[in-house]
Amino acid sequence: MGFFLTLFIYAALFVLAELIRPKPDLENEKPSDDVQAPTASENRPVPLYWGTVKIKGPNVIWYGDLRQIAIIDTIKTGLFSSESVVKGFTYEIGLQFAFGRGAVGVELLRVWIGEDVVFTGTVTHDTTFEIDCPELFGGDDLGNGGVTGIMRFFEGNQTQAVSTYLSNFQKSTTNSKTPAYRGTAYIAPDSNPIYVGNSLQIKPWAFEVRRLPNGLALTTGQAELNGGNDANPMNVIYEILTDTSWGLGIDLADIDTTNFKTAAATLATENNGFSYLHERVIEALDLIKLVEEQMDGVLFYNRRVGLWQVKLARLDYTPGTLPEIDEANTVDLKSFARSAWEETSNIVITQFKSRSDEYKETSAQAQDMANIEIRGLNATATKNYPGVKDPTLANTIAWRDLRTLSYPLAKTKVVVDRTFWDVNIGDVLEFSDADLGITRLPMRVTRADLNDLENNRVTLDLVQDVFAFVLPSGADPIDTSWTPPIDTLIAFPSDEQLAFEAPVAFISREPPVTEDVEQDRVWCTGRRQGSAVGYEIHQRHHPTVPSGSFLFSGQSFGFVLIGSLDANLASGSPYPLTSLDINTGPDGQTALESAFTDGQSPQDLGTDLVNLIYVTDGVSDGEFMLVSSAQNNASDVRLNNVYRGVLDSAQGNWSAGDKVYLIFNGGNLATSVFPPGNVVDIKLLPISISDKVAIGDATEIQISLDDRVRRPYPPSALRLGGTLWNSSISLENAGSDAEDFAVDSIIARRSFNTGRLARDEVAALDNDALNQFPEFTTEFGTDHEVDIYDTTGAPVLLFTDTFGGTTYNVLRIDVLHNNSGSLPTNLRLDIRARHTFQAIQYDSRQDLSFSFVVTSALTGQFEFGDLGFQIISATYTVDTAGIHNFTLSSAFSAGDVEVSINGGAFSQLIAAGMTTGATGSLAISDTIRIRHQSTDTTVTKHIDMTAPGAGTDAFGILFT
Repeated sequence: MGFFLTLFIYAALFVLAELIRPKPDLENEKPSDDVQAPTASENRPVPLYWGTVKIKGPNVIWYGDLRQIAIIDTIKTGLFSSESVVKGFTYEIGLQFAFGRGAVGVELLRVWIGEDVVFTGTVTHDTTFEIDCPELFGGDDLGNGGVTGIMRFFEGNQTQAVSTYLSNFQKSTTNSKTPAYRGTAYIAPDSNPIYVGNSLQIKPWAFEVRRLPNGLALTTGQAELNGGNDANPMNVIYEILTDTSWGLGIDLADIDTTNFKTAAATLATENNGFSYLHERVIEALDLIKLVEEQMDGVLFYNRRVGLWQVKLARLDYTPGTLPEIDEANTVDLKSFARSAWEETSNIVITQFKSRSDEYKETSAQAQDMANIEIRGLNATATKNYPGVKDPTLANTIAWRDLRTLSYPLAKTKVVVDRTFWDVNIGDVLEFSDADLGITRLPMRVTRADLNDLENNRVTLDLVQDVFAFVLPSGADPIDTSWTPPIDTLIAFPSDEQLAFEAPVAFISREPPVTEDVEQDRVWCTGRRQGSAVGYEIHQRHHPTVPSGSFLFSGQSFGFVLIGSLDANLASGSPYPLTSLDINTGPDGQTALESAFTDGQSPQDLGTDLVNLIYVTDGVSDGEFMLVSSAQNNASDVRLNNVYRGVLDSAQGNWSAGDKVYLIFNGGNLATSVFPPGNVVDIKLLPISISDKVAIGDATEIQISLDDRVRRPYPPSALRLGGTLWNSSISLENAGSDAEDFAVDSIIARRSFNTGRLARDEVAALDNDALNQFPEFTTEFGTDHEVDIYDTTGAPVLLFTDTFGGTTYNVLRIDVLHNNSGSLPTNLRLDIRARHTFQAIQYDSRQDLSFSFVVTSALTGQFEFGDLGFQIISATYTVDTAGIHNFTLSSAFSAGDVEVSINGGAFSQLIAAGMTTGATGSLAISDTIRIRHQSTDTTVTKHIDMTAPGAGTDAFGILFT
């Protein structure tokens, strides 16, 4: 371990979050448009890199242009006959790999597929390279083919042009332009997709890239070290400090570039080059520390000159000429001690990844035999240098660290006068003390407290300086053939994980089955990522705002599969819906179709919840459905005999592209039982055999508990005029006169005991609950509330009503009265269940919601409007001469209905206690207005006007 000090920089370096590591394998067993390729996500950082590095997890940010070519074989079927058969397919596909942040001068050097190098060369910006390995996977005859194709490399500069190949497939929906990906280094096919063999099980790709920044304008020999492969560490620090895009953006005028160049020259002489791939969001403090430790120096702000400088721990001084701490300037010697031999190490192991051995993990070792002899045992110290890729450099650093660790060094804390006001961390001073018998011992400053201005004192911490490197006395480390196992483990993308408050039907079926089903729990699942074999569930909760640590709450080894709706899906499906098509993506056709268990009876589905899926737009509460079977349908998957709105959900209105989760494929209840009404935060952590995603990397899901297990089931099977989900019905469907004309609606009531007792969910859809549960109407007092909306334009709530039983008549007179006397053409009913459970009243979580067209005998008639006491109607203009007759649906007990002709005074039209009246003979273009003077208590009447001959009839609503 070399000389290394704490930095004074507390600014954070954040790299952009744009890309995600890909899954290594893409599979498909038969020809299909479904390629299970990895996708891009905004929750992963774009890598930074310096020197020459191997990028094992390049990001596939686009794939497409899939082409399938049949492999034809001729089989002899008889003595003189043969037949051609398709024995398989080969595949070509376009893949776009992004490496990380781009810059002028980035180069591509090598390409691996699996463990094999398939290209070696030097590829510069906007040039092509060819992969020609048709036998890579054994060839088409005996294996899985190979890989061939021409790719084009883009270095990621700020002026690079659009890929002509990608422009055929990537176009903005707003302006039809294709992104140029400026600032991102990537490759894509040059003009045609690449051949990837006869299987879509695509092995992982890796790339060796080189970037040698030279912001300090060093000479070529100083900027490119170790054969032109490593960056000078000073150029790396300079870039971190000054870059305004991802770095700290420090002004160039605040940096001592002369000092930086001097340090760079020293590092170049030592061949101390830096190659590092940075893929994590960290603070600049930690990133610069990594460079400091390798170069054995420190970045600091020099108060003497007001600039940022670097101090390397080197023999850059002449002993006997340095500022001396002695009795003349010492105020107080706080401590002086020398480390014991027991605190030393005699073996140093330097871990690094060797570029010459394809970046495999290896180590260099240095030993101090004298220290081993003194201590009588081996004392090993291990250091990791991620920026080292060269064995000779690793060996040199091992011996450098051994020099520091193998000898007991002296340390002191001393208070001196203000003559040392301008001391910087890293400076070397000479320490003398006659009582200790020490004369001019070189010691390096590790800490300087300059704040005791009142007493004109400075407190210094110093350590004996190891001022020269010991040259290696052993050979460089040899390469090994061992390859460490690779785990590709990433967090669930936010749109590929799911958690919701568990319905009571889940709780009642959770083994071991108990009667304690009023448990507020959460059900969780996620889509498999990389090498994950399962995932842990972690939770925290609070009545309002959860905070603090997450606690373990179970795990699952089953993953969800995800598709999407092929077309819009409105409420009003029969039981069952004959077919429902879902698109592939992110999961493929084979995975989706084969997951379903075919041949299930309705009872199997309803009781065991086999083939349970969940449809949601990601915003509103989702809908549960049960599927009888599935089959491939072109590139989609067709679900057959689908029972919608099962469990405590109702049929909803969904759009094409809304997610379809095959939750039966995998998931689990969190083990925690939460207090009712709490807010719960969930994090799902993918796990592999040897690793687990860090909890800080997981995307949080927040759920506000809603007493779901205690809420009633919404009704189902709405019938209008006796027809299930009738799309059009007359407002006069029921009733014998104008005051009781109505749309009759009948629902199938559902008991939430269906879920609590794990009963048949399918049978409950179109079978009134009273037939299944004789105690239904008395046990929980279930009734229903209905909202009636006019949906002729934007939905307008007309009125709300409640009803018991299964039938509710939507009275025409109520619709007109609450719609300002106007006749709607479309209505919607939102019906919810309500019951009292454990002395608390609950509504169902979802409404049965259905829109339909209404017709009426009043269509085309003039509307007088909705008229209260003495309210004057709209003006009717006579279009056929003659007497106009009026009929009231029932008589007012007090007060007349009056008429005004041509704007004149109002006179009696229909007397109190009467239901009919008429005008005198009127001419065309005369006008009629009406009003009423009734003081009856809370009544609503319908009034009709019959015009003579072919004249326009009219109607109105009178209320008190």
